[in-house]
Amino acid sequence: MTNKKLLSALIMMALTTSVLGSVYAADESNGDAVKRYKPYAAAEEIEKLPDIVVIGDRNKEREVLPGDFVYTKSQTGFFSGKDTLDIPFTQTNFTEKSMEMFTGPDKPMDSLLANSPSIRQSGSILHGDFFFRGFRTNGTNFYVNNVPGVFTQFNTPLYPIESLEMISGPNVGIYGTGVQYETTNPGGIISVKTKVAPDNRVFDFTQTISGRGLFGEYLDYGERFGKNKEWGIRITTENLNGRSSVKGTKINGQGIFANIDHQSEKSKDSLFIGYRNLDIQGGLRWFILDSSVTKLPGVPKGSNDYSFDGMVKSTHGWLMTYNHEQKFNEHWDGFANFGMQRNDLDRNVMANGGSGYVLKEDGTFPVTARPGGTPQEYYYWQLGTTAHYNTGDINHDITLSYNQAWRNRKTAYNNGSLATIGSGSLYDGINQILPAPTKFDTRWSNKTRVESFSIIDYMTYEKWNVIFGFHKHEATSKSYKYSGNTSNWSSIDTIKTDATSPTYGFIYHPNDNSSIYASHTENFDAGSGVNTTFENYGDVLPPLKTKQNEIGFKYLKDDLLWTLAYYD
Repeated sequence: MTNKKLLSALIMMALTTSVLGSVYAADESNGDAVKRYKPYAAAEEIEKLPDIVVIGDRNKEREVLPGDFVYTKSQTGFFSGKDTLDIPFTQTNFTEKSMEMFTGPDKPMDSLLANSPSIRQSGSILHGDFFFRGFRTNGTNFYVNNVPGVFTQFNTPLYPIESLEMISGPNVGIYGTGVQYETTNPGGIISVKTKVAPDNRVFDFTQTISGRGLFGEYLDYGERFGKNKEWGIRITTENLNGRSSVKGTKINGQGIFANIDHQSEKSKDSLFIGYRNLDIQGGLRWFILDSSVTKLPGVPKGSNDYSFDGMVKSTHGWLMTYNHEQKFNEHWDGFANFGMQRNDLDRNVMANGGSGYVLKEDGTFPVTARPGGTPQEYYYWQLGTTAHYNTGDINHDITLSYNQAWRNRKTAYNNGSLATIGSGSLYDGINQILPAPTKFDTRWSNKTRVESFSIIDYMTYEKWNVIFGFHKHEATSKSYKYSGNTSNWSSIDTIKTDATSPTYGFIYHPNDNSSIYASHTENFDAGSGVNTTFENYGDVLPPLKTKQNEIGFKYLKDDLLWTLAYYD
């Protein structure tokens, strides 16, 4: 064979291999055997191949960076689908891998959130509290699948959560408004997405051990069904029992959550529902400085036990969120979000009625206790639409939404005054001389209803992004006052408040990897009822408004996102 003939033969072999490979790949993706086609099929036969259905992982739209700890595409709020560089606020998006790395079954949520410089930790075994740009907040201010208010203060569950987003600042205008209690969210927005079924089946069982013998069992099952895998179900469960790393603390918890979703060409539906029971005995390590303190006492040993017999926090309840997204045509989208919660902190026997020990300068403190409970119910709904239009060279994404939220809470009565049951010291622990009180009843404390209207226009022109919108907020707060210990109230105080809060921002992109931004945001909180810890219990506080101006610079390079910001 001559060299020319050999070269021709090699070329023909390469072309044949290429054609056969294409036929096989196309047919394999459709789930059929390659034997259906002849090796040397005619061109017109190849053109008649059945449609190719390419199924990708529907959960990877968020553009996870190679490190897999963070992602760049927002999934929640009115900025859904926008890149981090296109949002004029300090933002961090954490993946499930980040939660596994930085948290555990006996750790509060702020173990993860502390990876952001906007967060200062203050959580404990008992509470999920932390400070967001100087403002105290907790799980009650989280958004779950775009629904606010369905989590509680009491140790936010991590195992049903797939991702978490933080946007610093009072950004109530880009999400919609719920009814907060105990804390508010002017420091920033935290939004979580719950786990949905991936395209490949998930069936994981995990056992953990931590602390002084805290054992956990977690089951995670997810699978998709239907001709095109349009239906999905994801179930996560928890069984937690044992002693945490805080001496004198016992934890017993059970929970089950399910996410059912359906996705078609033009719509998405998701139903998330769950129940959780959590009982924690001991564990209080919060101290309040007495007004007479002029200097801090010496540092105690971290292994000291400050629990008294009968100290307990016990809560149980269920929650639900439902989300619908609809694509009407190339210019119009619609969305609907619903949520509700029923929760009862039915046993709450803590020092000083729940806020912590009052510490004196020498490190001693009286051990005072009073029992309580806070049953509550919460409801939320939101409807909205987004229009996508161009005016000349300017692209507009205009979102319009309306929502309402209700929260009704009860509080304890017939629980007596604070009882002194012993004494304590930072250095020697607790000397208990009396049993902790346990008797109490509950009755209505306050009911708050909020309705809000938001419109925001996200404009894009060449290297510029401009955001302008406003948020109208109206709230009605009712506080119940009683005569003596009777179950009948003697008066109801009502406060109606409203405000309009603007949101605007400017973003300039010097290149594809960076952005310079400036923004103004505001937050409005309805008047709230004063709880039993204070002398003016039963009064309704006036509303408050928080404003923020921020300028900053973001740079994304080599899988690292750098943000430098100044805010006031």
